[in-house]
Order: sequence, then C-alpha cells, then structure tokens
Amino acid sequence: MKTLKYTFLTCFLLFSSIFLFACGSKNVPVENISFTQNEVELFLGNTTYLQLNFSPENANGYWVVWSSEDSTIASVNQRGKVTAKAYGQTTITAQIKDTDIKAECEIYVTDGQVFKIELDTAYTKTEYYEGQSFDSTNLIVTAFFESGKESQLATGEYQIIAPDVLTQNSQVYVEYKHLTAQINITVLPDFANGIAISTPANKLNYYVGESFDCTGMTVNLTYASGKTQAITDFIVDTTPFSYNSTAVQISYQNFTITQEVNVYAKYIVEDFSTLQSIIDNAIDGDSIMLAEGFYNTSKTITLPADKNIIIYGQTQATQINAYNAPIFTIAGSANTANLTLANLTLTLAEGENIPFINNPTNAPITLIDVMC
Repeated sequence: MKTLKYTFLTCFLLFSSIFLFACGSKNVPVENISFTQNEVELFLGNTTYLQLNFSPENANGYWVVWSSEDSTIASVNQRGKVTAKAYGQTTITAQIKDTDIKAECEIYVTDGQVFKIELDTAYTKTEYYEGQSFDSTNLIVTAFFESGKESQLATGEYQIIAPDVLTQNSQVYVEYKHLTAQINITVLPDFANGIAISTPANKLNYYVGESFDCTGMTVNLTYASGKTQAITDFIVDTTPFSYNSTAVQISYQNFTITQEVNVYAKYIVEDFSTLQSIIDNAIDGDSIMLAEGFYNTSKTITLPADKNIIIYGQTQATQINAYNAPIFTIAGSANTANLTLANLTLTLAEGENIPFINNPTNAPITLIDVMC
C-alpha cells in the first residue's frame, strides 16, 4: 500500500514538470535570412547545397520555400540542393513561408577557368621563307577548363601574335584569355628559283624564217617565298623559226623558260598545179607549205637557186610521186641562197629510174626530214 502511494507521487511530479516546461517554451519567429554565399559558380552537371543564416539564431517554427528564377539553367529542390543544367546565370530564392522574408543567391553555370591550351598544327603550314606571312589555315586550338571540359576554339576566339613579315628569328604565338602557346615554325632564307613570263609578247604569230620579237613581254625572277622581281636583261633566242618551231627560249642566269608561238607558211598549197606559180612569185625569205596529201605529177617543178625560200609538207605524210620526169629541178647556181626542202616524202612511180631532184649545177640545197 505504501509502494503504490510512492509510485503515484512520482508520476504526478514528472507530468507536472513536463507541463510546466511546455507551457514555459516560446515560438521565436525568423526576422531575417541570408545566404552564406551570395554568388556561387557551378560547373555544368554539378550540384551543391546552399546554406542559410537565420536571425535570430534561435528562431524556430518556420518553413523555407526554395525557387529558381530559371530552372533550365539551375534547379533547386526543397532541401536547397542546386543542380547546374545549362550555361548561364540565374537566381535562387529562399523565402520563409507566408512571409516576405527572403534571400537571393546568384548561380553562375560555367566550365570554370581555362588552365591550358594546346595547338594542333598537323595540317597547318609551319615552314616558311623570309618575307612570307604566317598562315593559320587549319590550325586547331583546344582549351582545357577546370570542369574537365575540352573545347576546340573558333578562329575568332583566339588571337595570333605574329609579325607581318617573317624573318629567321620570328616567333609566332596563340593567345587566349590569359594563356599563350607558341607555334613552332621554321623560316628559311629566301632564294631565286626560276623565271616566269608575266605578260606575253605582243606578237606570237610568225612566218617561217622570222625571228621572235619580245616587244611587250615582261619577265619576272621568282623566289621560293613566292616573291617576284621584274627583270629586263633576259636573253631571247632570235634564231629564225623553222617550219616545225613551236616555242622560243627565254633565259636569265641559269634559268630557262619557253614562250609558245604559232609558226605558219606564207603560202599554203592545196592544189599541186599552183605550186610552180607560187614559187615563181615568191621572194627571199618566203615559205610555202604543201598541204598533207598524195600528189602524183609528171611535171618537174623548177626551183630557183637564187631565192632563199623553204618548201615543206604539212606532215611527213605529204607525198609527191613522180613519173616520166624528176620532181624538182634547180635552175641557177647562186651560192648565197639557202633553198630548203623539208618534211616531204618523195617517191617514184613503179619502174621509173629518174632522180628525185635534178641539180645540174650543184646549187646549194638543204634537205630536212625528206624521205626518198
């Protein structure tokens, strides 16, 4: 009976204490809140928890509501966990529910600072001659960021630091933000490597026997760097053009080039019966081309030994076949003339035993590519 009495007294005192303590505790409202950091930088894809400071420190009985100004850039859950979703800037707001008490934190989603750049010059020109300019075509510049991201930079994002004209001591750099990287180049001494015709001569069409006229022609000395220098003391081959000439040679020091030309006969014979009259009317230096074909003749063509002329076939398939009489006979014995037959095939009719060319006075005659 005494034990029951003491148990009842103990319970009464315990519940009285709890009741008095509960009645004595007070609700302390929040007066102000602030973030421990007003600005936070987050790498794309990363998360962080935002921390709040409450005033007074013993405030209780509140509920914090979290929100993001742009959740596509950074989202926040109701425990203050922020997730970076896209590059950019947004504001995270923490507000005490049913009050105007709030705090804001700026979130910047980035890749952090770039700490290194690397250059790929595999397809970029790195060998130059003095006087040339650096060419950054196909240069690849890659930036490395704190977030672990690697980014290939566009041409306009970085700057090339190079002299306008390269010398053997020149150095070339790439500059991006606060970083620089050197491009390894080789600059060689420049040297002349040839000549080139920059403007052709005024006259490119000639008759057989004429010589090249370089009036109007300009010739440049070319260099390994691509530089050119006009020259005037070049040498032109002035040998008279032959029936088979197609070009003239231009030389300077140890360099040689050719200029294509067109060489024609003054007279073109397509009807063999007219050949004699054309020869009779020709003057010194004239050329006569016999059109390609087969010509069968019993009449001898008289060639004047006192005329410096050339008679040639359009191709060596130009054939003259003789019967009853020689194809040509030379009249006269002038020693100063240079009578020439070229590029012809001379044949005799079957059973004929006559000379192709009758030259009773042994007048000088030149045969070039004449097949008998």
